[in-house]
Amino acid sequence: MMNSIHKRSKMLNVNVSKELREKLGRTVRVRLGDEVKIVRGDHKGKQGKVISVDTKTGRIAIEGINVKTASNKEVNLYIHASNVMLIKRGEKDGQ
Repeated sequence: MMNSIHKRSKMLNVNVSKELREKLGRTVRVRLGDEVKIVRGDHKGKQGKVISVDTKTGRIAIEGINVKTASNKEVNLYIHASNVMLIKRGEKDGQ
């Protein structure tokens, strides 16, 4: 059964770093251009800019986090949004 769009959007909420909590709150929805840090998994401690957001699976692709396929091709590794922390909000267009 497919979740409705407002439930899938909730899956893209990420924790916010202590420096930004006063301004943004504890959790916010991740979006393109945000700077995030991976807090769980094999790539823990790495950080980068969000380059893609998959609303169906609740996963995001981060710049510089790649994995090699069997054919020796580099592809983006998608990480679940709950495993990252927002460290810097991306710039909005027109602001």
